[in-house]
Amino acid sequence: PSPAVLAISGDQTQHLLWRLGDGGELPPPLASDGALTAVVMIGTNNLGAGHLPGPTAEGVLAVAREYLRRSRGRLLLCAL
Repeated sequence: PSPAVLAISGDQTQHLLWRLGDGGELPPPLASDGALTAVVMIGTNNLGAGHLPGPTAEGVLAVAREYLRRSRGRLLLCAL
């Protein structure tokens, strides 16, 4: 199967966190797929917008926790 690309230009951690929670980014059929592996690189745009590294890292971890809470799949979190 082809990968699903869910990237949005300029995306920041708080945007992805909202989409995972309230925005329907992870519909039930996708979330229940134990074979799903999400590859996530997030936080670069936070730093580029002048956010400090500490709060940016907290946002990255919040995204990871939310994905793992809502999904049966695996997560590959790429470093910045």
